[in-house]
Amino acid sequence: MLKAFARSLAGRPALARVLWQSRRDRQVVVMMHRFADADAPYVGHDPQGLRALLAYLRKSRVTIESVDDMARRVARSDVARTASVPPAIAFTVDDGYGDVATLAQPVFEEFDCPFTVFVVPEVVDGNRCFWWDQLAFMMGQSRTNRWVIPSATGEFVASWSDEVSAFAARKRMEERIKRFTATEIDAVLRECARQADVPLFSAPPPEYGVLSWSDMRGLEERGVRFGAHSMTHAALSTCADDQAQWEIAGSLERVRQELRHPSSLFCYPYGKRSDFSERDERLAERHGCIGAISSEHGSSISPAKREAHGAWRWRIPRMSYDPRPGTVLRAFFD
Repeated sequence: MLKAFARSLAGRPALARVLWQSRRDRQVVVMMHRFADADAPYVGHDPQGLRALLAYLRKSRVTIESVDDMARRVARSDVARTASVPPAIAFTVDDGYGDVATLAQPVFEEFDCPFTVFVVPEVVDGNRCFWWDQLAFMMGQSRTNRWVIPSATGEFVASWSDEVSAFAARKRMEERIKRFTATEIDAVLRECARQADVPLFSAPPPEYGVLSWSDMRGLEERGVRFGAHSMTHAALSTCADDQAQWEIAGSLERVRQELRHPSSLFCYPYGKRSDFSERDERLAERHGCIGAISSEHGSSISPAKREAHGAWRWRIPRMSYDPRPGTVLRAFFD
């Protein structure tokens, strides 16, 4: 009952200050992806919603820091056995689309909020495109609205009749396909292209463009931090040892080569517990990371989690972004 009461008050900034400060030892990392304004031909976080949320957090006097600073601070507390760690929130953005520069960064800068973007070097270098963008593009251009897709685990059917059902069908396909190996994904895309009668693009259309290394260096000057999100965005659990080594070590090396102040954290693609293993945690540690970020829902880094999992730094949980006032603060009570 106390927990429910605290959550009900979290939407009121004056009370939120008191509630938030009471949650010592709780750290929340927020996961974001694309940003979209009213004219964008894709779905993304509304910059105005982000602006309202950051204004609310600032009014509530919530500490907002980089996820690197958060991880280091909590790790130091573990070593020193400090009794209490002040609560804080960190924002992260996966994949590094161009809308980070045009829509997200100006809003974060307006409120003097740090944030960290995790990028995929093979996509940045133009050697490949995100497979889900290929899928979205083909569905938008397809002359048919029903695809039969073969896979090693049996064929599945995607069908749609309008924009709403097309979006739902694509999300179901994405959930299925992301568990495939890179070879299987390439085969599925080719088959989808055949059935859609739409060729795969070699260079992404503007709406699917990602930040260049030059873009990132410019954003670094404005306080944005960048980190590694694997070389190709492969689910590491589908990778043999040598590929996992390349995905992790290669992406870390590439980011460190191109950028001046890279994050010391690695971000697992997809990031559910089934998407990576202790092998991948060890690889990230071996190649100089101070921790790794998952997408496991758990909302906060709490003392209980740190005690239960000595390897918490390699499984840092995140909550999915929600712009509603008070929602992020409620995560401190999970």
